[in-house]
Amino acid sequence: KMEAYGERASKVVCWHSAFLHSQSKHERVIEQHWFNHAVQLFVPQAAEGLLEVLESQMASHFYNVGQGTLLDLVTYLKEHIQSLDASIYALSLDTPIDRSNVFAITPENQLVLKVDRETYQQLGLTGQKSFTFHRYHHPTQCYFIKTPLFNNKQLDEALPRLTKQPMRFLLSIYKNDTSIPLPQPERLKFQKRQGFGLTDPVIFQLPSTCVIPEIRLEEEGVVAMQRWLHYMGYLFTAMLKNSKVSIKQPRDFQLMQTHDRPELMVPLSSGATFVKLEGFIPPHVISKLLSAMRHHLKTQVADKRLHGTLLVSGFDDAPVSWGYQQHAFSHSGDHDYAYTVCANHPDEAYYLMETIGSSDEHK
Repeated sequence: KMEAYGERASKVVCWHSAFLHSQSKHERVIEQHWFNHAVQLFVPQAAEGLLEVLESQMASHFYNVGQGTLLDLVTYLKEHIQSLDASIYALSLDTPIDRSNVFAITPENQLVLKVDRETYQQLGLTGQKSFTFHRYHHPTQCYFIKTPLFNNKQLDEALPRLTKQPMRFLLSIYKNDTSIPLPQPERLKFQKRQGFGLTDPVIFQLPSTCVIPEIRLEEEGVVAMQRWLHYMGYLFTAMLKNSKVSIKQPRDFQLMQTHDRPELMVPLSSGATFVKLEGFIPPHVISKLLSAMRHHLKTQVADKRLHGTLLVSGFDDAPVSWGYQQHAFSHSGDHDYAYTVCANHPDEAYYLMETIGSSDEHK
C-alpha cells in the first residue's frame, strides 16, 4: 500500500509491506540509493548482535579522500580498476550542487556530471538541460550528463579539454562487498581512512525511563500515514532530548515535526540503543544493518507494540538521488528514506518512507 503526502516540490511517499512478502521492494530501495551520508538507527533494548555487525563492517571497509583532476582520476581507474570487475563509488567534495560543477561515478560504471554552460561546451558530450544554478543570486543554465566511464572514445577525447584545476573527492572500490586496497597513484593524492565514517560512530543507550509512541493499526492492518508521521516526528524529537549528539533530520522530515505527546505511549522497560553514522556509506552496509535490526526485533523484543527505525540520508550535493534521478534543491530528487520495522511480527512487517521530487518517476 502506498500513500503520498505533501504539496511542495518534495513529497514523502509511504509504503506498508513485509520483508517476507514476495514483492517486497526493500532491497531495491537500498541498492538504488548509492550515495549515503548518514545512517541513524534506533532499536528497543541493548543490541549486542547489531553492534557486532557494525563493528565487523567497519573493520573490513575503508575509503579514500582524494585530490586531483577528473582526467587523472578516470585514467587511474582505467589503468588499475577496470579489469577487476569491481563496484566504484566516487563523489566530488566541496562542490555545492546549486552553484558548482559536480561529478559522481556509480557502481554501474557511469560517470555523472552536472556542469555549467561553459564546461558543457568545453566537453562536447551529449547531455540535457538541467535545473539552473543560482550563483550569487543570478540564475545560470546548467547541464546533466550521464556517460559510460570505460571504453568511451568520446569521454577520452573530452576530458583533456577540461581545466586542470584539482578537486577533492571521495572514492571507494568494492568487490564482493569488501573494500579493495588501491595502489598509490602517481598523479593523485589519496588519504586512506578506515571504516566508512567521516567521524567515529555515535552509540548510546537510552534509559528505561523513556517512552515511545505506539503505532496503532487501522483497518486491514495498515497504519494511517498521519499517525506514522506523528510517530516518527516524536521519536526523533525524543532522540534529540535524550542524547548529547546532533541528530540529522532531513529537510523534508520537517513534515513530521511534532511536540504533542501521542495518545498511546509504550515504556522502554529495557531501554533502547541508538546508533549514528556519518560518512561515505555503501548500500550493502545499510542492507546488513537492516538485516541485523530485523533479527534483533524478531528474536530479542517480545513486546509487539515496539518498533525499530532506520533512517538514511543522502549527500546533499550528489548530482543524482534514486538511481539516475537528477538531484537539485527544491526542484527534484530528494534522497532520504526511513524503515520502521515491527517487533516480533510473523511476516516481519515494515513501513518505508521515501522523500522524492514531485517531477520524479517513482519506481
